[in-house]
Amino acid sequence: MDLTHVLYLSSAHHLSNQEELQDILEVAQRNNLQAGVSGMLLYDKGCIIQYFEGPSALVAVIWEKIQHDPRHKDIIVLSEGLTPELLFPDWSMGFEDGDRFGGFNLDWHALQDRIPDQLPTLARTMMRVFYTGGSQRVHVMN
Repeated sequence: MDLTHVLYLSSAHHLSNQEELQDILEVAQRNNLQAGVSGMLLYDKGCIIQYFEGPSALVAVIWEKIQHDPRHKDIIVLSEGLTPELLFPDWSMGFEDGDRFGGFNLDWHALQDRIPDQLPTLARTMMRVFYTGGSQRVHVMN
């Protein structure tokens, strides 16, 4: 089975409160779990970085939905393509918000200037730190 990933940066049309974020996460986690897709989302003051992975056909369907989701604007693909193994096999969708980044703030305008060289590696590294236990406060619902 071919495994694919998509890593993207986007700007939210409006700042989401905790209740809206929780609703988005619950839907993503439920849908991803059913589809066999995993990943992680970082959110800070309207800036979104999301990585999701899984079987190629299923990732393509989810990616199509995200690209047409009116909650996103200014979507920039940071990385996509085949992946040899899943980075987040146990998470239907992990989540961290900006309050927990240890002083590092996500800012869409500043981050887009780092593309394509540094941001994909930085984003995956941050996500892997949360995944491997670097943060005890990751909100995950499998």
